[in-house]
Amino acid sequence: MSKELITTLQFRTLAEAGAIQYAAVRGTQGGYVLVVKVGMNERTLSMTQERRPRVFVTLDGLASVARRYGLRRLDLDLAGYEPRGLF
Repeated sequence: MSKELITTLQFRTLAEAGAIQYAAVRGTQGGYVLVVKVGMNERTLSMTQERRPRVFVTLDGLASVARRYGLRRLDLDLAGYEPRGLF
């Protein structure tokens, strides 16, 4: 996961400008994070008021946010995924 964070407002602005080169869903403990590449940097979508990554519990929730801001393609990397509990 990228250590650099991006706010929702920054994400929306960059997506609308077509500045996002690629977007990826990365598995993490308890869910998934959205990572985008802008220029030479990868950034992870952060919580609105907090300086920590936004963890989505479901892929559906993450995809909904990505689509709302204009992303139409996401790569999926489940290597770091660890479910919160038993299924």
